[in-house]
Amino acid sequence: MKVSTEVFVTGATGFVGEHFLRLLCAEGVAVTALCRSSSKRGHLEDLDITWVLGDVTDGPGLTAAVMSFGKAARARGSRAWFVHGAAVISYATASGPLQDQANVEGTRNAVDAAKAAGVDRMLYVSSVVAVGLASGPTTSVDETEPFESVQQHTGQPYVGHYMRTKYLAEQLVHEAVDRGLNVVTVNPGAIFGEAQELSNTAEIFGRVDKSLIGRFAGPGSLSVVGVTDVARGMLLALERGNTGERYLLCERNLQLSELMEAISKQLGHNFRIRTLGPRTWALLVLATRIVDLVKPLRIVTPTALRLLSVQLRFESHKARRDLGWEPAPFDQVLAETVAWLRRIGKVG
Repeated sequence: MKVSTEVFVTGATGFVGEHFLRLLCAEGVAVTALCRSSSKRGHLEDLDITWVLGDVTDGPGLTAAVMSFGKAARARGSRAWFVHGAAVISYATASGPLQDQANVEGTRNAVDAAKAAGVDRMLYVSSVVAVGLASGPTTSVDETEPFESVQQHTGQPYVGHYMRTKYLAEQLVHEAVDRGLNVVTVNPGAIFGEAQELSNTAEIFGRVDKSLIGRFAGPGSLSVVGVTDVARGMLLALERGNTGERYLLCERNLQLSELMEAISKQLGHNFRIRTLGPRTWALLVLATRIVDLVKPLRIVTPTALRLLSVQLRFESHKARRDLGWEPAPFDQVLAETVAWLRRIGKVG
């Protein structure tokens, strides 16, 4: 990337955001990042970043911040690019209103801010859950899969509020493209790697390492990828992606039992993982729903378990071909993730 490009980033202090900021700074890019006053950013203090206090749910505030950034960038003769990565990822039953506010209305505000500021290019960080579902554990889908396949394979229009809100947010982005905004989208799979706070995927390692629950897997599949590869894919999409297109960022597809066995081997256990059938898994989901009514669950929620029964299997041929994206082998990502979790004492 040329130094004559400046980038404004939302979601900067999150899991992917940290790695993306480090990549931008390593490339010599001038970075302006939005963060809430409550956000932890001490782990990023070694980076040369211009911080702006704000929140994507504050439309006027976000627009003012992006307009100020764009004006300053153009005054320096630079292109102004805007990356919208802020989102609430939650599978808690009561998380719908918060995700509507952050994921849907926050994206609406981001699109409006990009238009008002006249940015040269915008990147939206979506998710594979906004794409659709594969029909079985031996198939996979790409960017062209209709979202209606969720209804076809589950009997429901969506599985959880995160899936619903990320899909709705993407529709806002598509509408903005139709109105002339230069936007490109990336859809990462399940992301693994080092983080300041344990991610949802990192929780799997602890369960495999220390819990009997970690000996059993749901009947579903995941598309997996390393966090540094997602950051690189984001930058490549900004540089080379076609306006209005989306690019799936996944290294490979694994059935949950395969993923958990691979984690077990990296941990030095070599446990045999037993896959529970769809009917047994459905009973487990029902049991968590009953518990959730009495005491709301935070991690092992009904929605989280339901997602572990569907086929989230995707192909990244387009990103590899059009962007030149080459992710690291997932075995390497797992080894690096386990090494980090050992350093911080989360696994043995």
